Amino acid sequence: MVYRKFTPPQLAENPNNANAKWLTNHRLSVYMIGADPVGNTIIAYTVDVELMQDNVWQDFEDGMNHSRAEWVPKNNYWLANNLSPRQKMVTLVHETKEDRVLGGSSTQKTYDDAHTYEANPLEFEARHGDTLKVLRDLGWRC
Repeated sequence: MVYRKFTPPQLAENPNNANAKWLTNHRLSVYMIGADPVGNTIIAYTVDVELMQDNVWQDFEDGMNHSRAEWVPKNNYWLANNLSPRQKMVTLVHETKEDRVLGGSSTQKTYDDAHTYEANPLEFEARHGDTLKVLRDLGWRC
């Protein structure tokens, strides 16, 4: 019998070089489905935060999107599985807005601009208003 040495993906100095295919095969669960402004399907997944931190990116906390991390497939949003149901919704609002600003901006906004001046205010609105309405306005079916 021949044994192969199992080598898990290493945390890369540049998280964009991480082996996200490995993670995709390890405990991603569909959380919500929707459509972006032009009709493309968007999918939010919950991901095992410990697997993520141990194998792909140790700084993963609440969520991630493609525009921030190229290893997240386009039109996918990854949310930590250890968040409360409400916190998952609010994080999804934040990640969706940030992704759209970074991915669709003709003015090439920086991550800090998208995060601080675009996503954070919409997240605040979702926290203190009708969270489901904000999600539906972003195209999520909830």
